Amino acid sequence: MIKRLIIFIFLLAETLSAQQSAFINYNVDEGLAQSQAMVLHQDRKGFLWVGTVSGLSRFDGSEFVNFSKADGLYDNNIKCIAESESGELYFGCPGGFSVWNGIEFRSYSLPPEISANQVITMNWLDNQRMWFGTDGAGYIYFDIPSGKFSESNRQSGNYVRWLSSEIDAFSASEKGFFLDDELVAEVLDGVTISDAAIKDGRIYLSTVSSGFFIIDEKWTRFTREDGLLSDRIRNFHLADDGSCWLATRQGLSQLKDGKVTNYTEENGLPYNNIRDVMQDDEGNLWLASNGQGIFRFTGDTFKTFKEGKELECDKVLSLLSMQGYMLLGTFDKGLYAYDPINGTGKVEGVKETDVWSLMKASDGKLWAGTSVGLYVIEGEEVQNYDTHSGLANNRITALHEDSNGLIWVGHRQGVSVFNGAEFVNLSEADGFEGKRIRSICEGKKGELWFGAENGLYSYDGDRFRKYSEDDGLSDNTVYSVVCDDESRLWLGTNNGLNVMEEGQVKPMKFSDGLDTKGINFLEISASNQLLIGTNFGLYRMDLETYEDEHVRFHHYNTANGLPSLECNLNAIFQKDNGEIWFGTNDGLVMCSESKLLSEVSMAVPKPQMKNIRLFGESFDWGAKSLGMDVRNGLPLGLCFESDENHVTFDFGSIAFQNPERIKYSYYLEGVDDDWIPPSRINTVSYSALSPGDYLFRVRSFNDDGKASVEVVELPFSILPPFYLTWWFILLELLALAGLIYLIWRWRLQVKAR
Repeated sequence: MIKRLIIFIFLLAETLSAQQSAFINYNVDEGLAQSQAMVLHQDRKGFLWVGTVSGLSRFDGSEFVNFSKADGLYDNNIKCIAESESGELYFGCPGGFSVWNGIEFRSYSLPPEISANQVITMNWLDNQRMWFGTDGAGYIYFDIPSGKFSESNRQSGNYVRWLSSEIDAFSASEKGFFLDDELVAEVLDGVTISDAAIKDGRIYLSTVSSGFFIIDEKWTRFTREDGLLSDRIRNFHLADDGSCWLATRQGLSQLKDGKVTNYTEENGLPYNNIRDVMQDDEGNLWLASNGQGIFRFTGDTFKTFKEGKELECDKVLSLLSMQGYMLLGTFDKGLYAYDPINGTGKVEGVKETDVWSLMKASDGKLWAGTSVGLYVIEGEEVQNYDTHSGLANNRITALHEDSNGLIWVGHRQGVSVFNGAEFVNLSEADGFEGKRIRSICEGKKGELWFGAENGLYSYDGDRFRKYSEDDGLSDNTVYSVVCDDESRLWLGTNNGLNVMEEGQVKPMKFSDGLDTKGINFLEISASNQLLIGTNFGLYRMDLETYEDEHVRFHHYNTANGLPSLECNLNAIFQKDNGEIWFGTNDGLVMCSESKLLSEVSMAVPKPQMKNIRLFGESFDWGAKSLGMDVRNGLPLGLCFESDENHVTFDFGSIAFQNPERIKYSYYLEGVDDDWIPPSRINTVSYSALSPGDYLFRVRSFNDDGKASVEVVELPFSILPPFYLTWWFILLELLALAGLIYLIWRWRLQVKAR
């Protein structure tokens, strides 16, 4: 058996714990104000606010805008964030707080007797009162209309973290959990509560030393003994799917249906020291870390295996499932087997070289194409074939067993056929001119197809035929060939995706520039999905809905959890249990097809106006308007002079998943006849605008083509030149009338004389 040829080098526990989840890290280099992020909040407009120890950041998914004391903040050290019903944002700081109305900050100091304390949590009691919890002076109320504070209440102790806005008699502090200042349960007597929430009739409490509590009809407690990373939990977030995410110094714990899943530096978390956790309205999970900025969790659709943990090499070139193992052909390291029980082990007898292709023959033999020839493994025997054995070339990049049992071997010089006894090398004399064969596929009628660097070749058992750019191929270099149930041939080339139907080749008209990028692998999944590995991520297309060259597809990249955008040539395989495995330039990736198909489409982004420019230059909006609209930050009554008629609009969106894939449609009433078709253009200029009133509109679209509910509208005017103004025209008319009168009087005088 092949098992005896495998030397295992990892244990199960090590292997499973090292599967990598994906997090996107945003730090100072990306524009964050400071690396020590303390608190997160998403406002009703969609912006993500990050409070750090040295400034405040606002993030729209593409860029950060930072604020500090120089902009009106009370202090750069932001401890907590809250939002009023009117949309004003409150930022708690040491000694006071600031209010952002969308345009500017107003700042307030705590009463002098408690000004040495920090505002560490805030909550609304009603539309008129804000409740502040401090680190050393209990809690205090702030009356918005009067701008006055109540006396501080210290009955519940210091470090009061929370007070329910629904039942404002609940409070949590260093002394426990209270109702009307009475301890709720003795189990919490003297237990410091770090965070609390009420949802669907349940009370959730995190503590700084005693784990996590869920209280409904009974008390349920979770600690390190139940799998949590730590009993010292800083805070938590209740996600839409019912899971609880717990932030600790040791990493992130997820609690769902009584099961604990932990995320640390060992399995992909960039940094263990987590200060805050929240979920945005797109469903993204965000983490604030104490020293490495903020992270966005891309979800668990994709799991990555990396060199130094599960793998001996990040670059997996070929895959195959056999006898319970995942066989991995690597770059320059030979052949390995991944076994969920024993771990990863090297297949002995195969040299440490590139393994480009793997195939299991009908007789159970394993065939491996490498850079030093062909290996055939049967039981405990390993046999090597190379040019001395009759092969035309040792660099074997494609393998296929046809319906007659013949083994077709693709290599740098073309194709060889093994009939069980010897190799027959095909050449131009046989009508075959193909070189560097990367893929071999058998059609529904038994014909063979060969993807080569100089075209596509077919063989019907009698003769070969070549297809090239002259026949409709988008490029002569064909990397991958697959045939679907409808006898359509799908062709991955160095310049996009092609489909052949009834002998006719046509390129696919994908957006995102897919038709101009390299296609490295193609695979038709068990659910009839065409999986497309490119240099810019993984694409999926539902063959059931295919009608013509304009199709719907899904795109997955590093923002969705892939470790690398570059997929390896022909490195994909689907197991019987539905798992899809594929190789990238930076690790091996596994995902279940069911999870891939159940992924929610990209949220519809919210558009925003980023800038308005005159003749390509920014200007002071306030100098040309009646003020600023606090709802959207845009100028009110914007008005330009007659010669200020070259206006540029820069717009974008608030989106955190693949903001670069968002499309925009705009419309300038008075100039455009209708909405401009959606595109990725996010800036537009209008020149030589005539005097008059205008309304510029912009909306955004997601991958599904669904438009945003919100439409940004900016009315503005261009004044007429002075000689076209009403007062100037009136003066002209008066002057003309006066001139006519003078001429009339003069003529009367002349006549009288």
